[in-house]
Amino acid sequence: MVKYGVIEMRPLTTDLVSWSRLYISGRMHKPTTVLKGSPEVIEAQEQNIRSALKTALLLLPGAFSTEASNSCPTWNREYHGEW
Repeated sequence: MVKYGVIEMRPLTTDLVSWSRLYISGRMHKPTTVLKGSPEVIEAQEQNIRSALKTALLLLPGAFSTEASNSCPTWNREYHGEW
């Protein structure tokens, strides 16, 4: 399955950096391909990924298992898609 989107540069970079809507930035936490980009978009996307990693690390419990769990509804929705 291929999903695609078209967005103007300013809303794209704003959401990637500030998570103002967390719509595009959330989708771009997953592997994506930018067909037409710029250094500004590349830097914003790198910042988006760094921020997502830092947030995930902060939300980790004190002790956890490294085994994958299919019981987590958020993980299931993000991994399997919204439909």
